[in-house]
This record gives sequence, C-alpha cells and structure tokens, in this order.
Amino acid sequence: MALACFGNTENIIIEAGGDIKVQGLPPQADAWAIGIRNPIFPQKIITVIHVRDSAVCTSGEYFRKTHLINPMAKKSKGNDNSISSVTVVATTAREADALSTAAYFMDIDEGIFFVENHDCASCLIIDSNNNVYAGPRMKSCLT
Repeated sequence: MALACFGNTENIIIEAGGDIKVQGLPPQADAWAIGIRNPIFPQKIITVIHVRDSAVCTSGEYFRKTHLINPMAKKSKGNDNSISSVTVVATTAREADALSTAAYFMDIDEGIFFVENHDCASCLIIDSNNNVYAGPRMKSCLT
C-alpha cells in the first residue's frame, strides 16, 4: 500500500493492491492523473484518466490469472468474452470494485451501460485487441 500526502490531509492519494482513492488535488494540478495499465503489456500505460475525490478500481486477469470467478459459471472467467479489463471510477473503492468486477463478466456495451447507470460511476473497458471503450462519464476523464 502506498500513501502520498501533499502538505495536508486534504490532498491525498492512497494505493492498495492496485485500487486507488484520491482526495483533493495534487501539487500544481487540477486533477490526479491515473495511468491505466495495458492488459497485453502490463508494464506499459494504455491511457491516463484524470480524477478528483474518487476511487479507481480495475478488474482484469493480467496479473492473477484465476482470481475472478464468474458465480454463474462457477469458474474463472477465462476467454469467454472479449474484455481484458474494466476500470471504474466511483465515489468509494467498494462501489468501484464491485462495479468493475460485475462489468468484467458482461459484454462491452452491457458493461458500460451497467456501470454508467449507477450514480456518479464511470467506466472504461479494454478489449482483448487493446481497443479502449469509454462510457459518456469516463470520456470527460480521458486525456
């Protein structure tokens, strides 16, 4: 877990296991810049989102290959659809994590619709070909 505090406790970023919570603003910026990893080349960033006072959680199997279990199939997701990762920005990490995990088991359009129909949540999906899809709310966060 990483914690960065800039000058006071009103401007912080907390990272825990890849999930991020930000509050306030970083030094000399109007939002926190959060890099979204490339699912095919996880050491690289595929895009950057800019957020304030939010949590950012990503669900995908590019680090731990079998940790996401589809409760309907009672097995790891495997390759049963084209989604490689789902990133959700929401008010709390609990909400962002739950929404990103649920959307991971949907198709792209269904996942974006599902997430963006929750209050103040936005969705970014990367497919197995590294195409990036963003819901209407998420588009305002992209660079």
